[in-house]
Amino acid sequence: FDLKKNSTDTVARVKTFRVPQKWSGWIAYQCEPGKVNSKTAGNNSSPEQEEQKEKASSKPKTESEENGFHLIIRNLNEGGTDTIWYVTGFQLAEEAPFLICTTTGNSRDGKGEAGVLLRDLGRNTSAFIYKGNGKFRQLTISRKGDNAAFLLSANEKDKAGNNFSLFYWKPGTDAKMVADRSNQGKPADWIISEYGRLSFSEKSGRLFFGISPAFRQKDTTILDEDRPNLDIWHYAEPYVQPMQLKNIQREIRKSYLSKIELDGEPSFVQLAKEEYENVIVPAKWSSQKALSI
Repeated sequence: FDLKKNSTDTVARVKTFRVPQKWSGWIAYQCEPGKVNSKTAGNNSSPEQEEQKEKASSKPKTESEENGFHLIIRNLNEGGTDTIWYVTGFQLAEEAPFLICTTTGNSRDGKGEAGVLLRDLGRNTSAFIYKGNGKFRQLTISRKGDNAAFLLSANEKDKAGNNFSLFYWKPGTDAKMVADRSNQGKPADWIISEYGRLSFSEKSGRLFFGISPAFRQKDTTILDEDRPNLDIWHYAEPYVQPMQLKNIQREIRKSYLSKIELDGEPSFVQLAKEEYENVIVPAKWSSQKALSI
């Protein structure tokens, strides 16, 4: 709704959208793809000709949760729009006109470059800060758009999520890996958790993330009907069995707060541990001391 013109514009089939927090003039959104029956719409070919066409042509790339959905970036002041193709995730900087997104192929046919794309909306420029395919998680950009971070697993067969690495970007460079499961300073066989939220400190040049014990790999050699389905509760456990079952997803996704100092050579420090799981860093993540609750 335009307050000056007293007019309304409607976008159909909206899947997700974001607007800036402390700057204005833009909106970014994705829509559910429309359903078109290509076999009947505007088609005068015979069934035999259509069958030959289908065999000769490869299956085109379509919008989906795996491939991503087209991201529409709209300038509310000038009325123009731009499209980034096959976007799987996107974020807007809090205080500056920057947008960051992950794409599986930035072109109409989906065969363009894939990776992490940074868009400067003020200058109307775009650049990849990381090029390549993979599973991206926890896409994060700093308040002023001058730092970015994300988790990446290049192993397409890593269904358990045990091979995520932490990447960090600053202007003038490509994103580089600053932490993975081989880092010293954390327990053996612990991993970078895909569920731990990434956060930049406001002043002190730190990046916070989560680590956790490695997830167990499912034994695919055992059939489901041969797996025992048994819940056992012990009186010394702090929660009764129904409560444990209710919170099982939260327990599976539990991560332990850690940090990296970004000034100079990145240095890893684990903050939260199993004996004190909840750690708070005051002053917008910039305090020299943390609190455990």
